[in-house]
Amino acid sequence: MKKLLFTTLFILAAGLFTNMNAQSSKVYGTFDFDAETTAWEYQKGTIKIAKVAGKNTVTITFSEGGSISLEGVKIKKNTITGNASIQDETIDITMKVEKNLLKGTSTTSDGTEIPFKGKRNKKK
Repeated sequence: MKKLLFTTLFILAAGLFTNMNAQSSKVYGTFDFDAETTAWEYQKGTIKIAKVAGKNTVTITFSEGGSISLEGVKIKKNTITGNASIQDETIDITMKVEKNLLKGTSTTSDGTEIPFKGKRNKKK
């Protein structure tokens, strides 16, 4: 009986862990983004969400040149959070991945919210 209980608990725990990893692994990839309400040099580019050496990373590359890496990246299910410094200002970024779509908000230090959206780039 103890063996059956232990086996059942082990299978449940393994299933939950696998499901959590499967959920967060779906967020990784490169997304082409558009942020229409911000300065022109930051309106378009790519967002690369990856796991490098066991650490979650997010790199934003702007079409007009330059890139930034988010600090304090956290991934919970399909929601990614972090912050970056742009022109000496800390910007908080929250984004959510649903299938091949990305939606998010950048929040400046004065509380201004800048929405952005993107699509998964299927090119390798």
